[in-house]
Amino acid sequence: MALAVGSHAGRAAITKESLWKLRRRVVQLAEMETPLGPLTCSADLPQGEGRAPMGVQYISPLAFLWQACRLSLALFKILQGFSQRGGEAQPIHQARIALYLDDVMPGNVHRPDAGRSYVAIYWTFLDLPDWLLHSTDGWFVLSFVPKKIWKLIPGEQSGLMRIFLTAFWPDDGPSFGTGFLVQHGEESLVLQADGVDAWLLDGDAVSKVTLSKTMSAFKCCCKCRNVVARISADKVPAGTLVGEGRGGR
Repeated sequence: MALAVGSHAGRAAITKESLWKLRRRVVQLAEMETPLGPLTCSADLPQGEGRAPMGVQYISPLAFLWQACRLSLALFKILQGFSQRGGEAQPIHQARIALYLDDVMPGNVHRPDAGRSYVAIYWTFLDLPDWLLHSTDGWFVLSFVPKKIWKLIPGEQSGLMRIFLTAFWPDDGPSFGTGFLVQHGEESLVLQADGVDAWLLDGDAVSKVTLSKTMSAFKCCCKCRNVVARISADKVPAGTLVGEGRGGR
């Protein structure tokens, strides 16, 4: 969408005709093939035992950067400013990746069902200028996944992010791990990233993505995740970690 909007920038007003042209441009971009693979990819999300995997589309970070750098000299120059290592002939520009995700519920947020709720996943480079990181243009779309889909994935949001991390570090082919080439005109550079340097999550998403107990790890409570079950003292197996509470263990 950002690439399509950029190609239609400079119009004084948005008309119905311009919106239809923009939609056609978005469809063309979605079907685009690049030297680093298709711009729009599909991931098979497991839906639990006995269910067929559900396909969800996402924007390939590698293909997006290749196409964005080809169109934008400004973005290419910004990436050139990343820290370098390696030989002078083709230095490797080391990038620091940040991921952000949050639940979105269009319409009435107090409705009893999930409605059209989805999780929005964005990513960026921490090395971008502050003015760009503080704008919507500095955050790139990875995917929007409906809640009715990710709730069925084993591990839910944690399982979802494990799958989407392969968009950056696939098992084979170009990846951020091995480095990949982007270019603008006759100039080119190699980008590489060793892993995710930052996660931007709200309090609810921290436990969902990391599968951590968060505050429940500090206070024993029958509603906390670190309590497996209540049991009589005489039935506790030897070597089991037991929490003392009122009226027993």
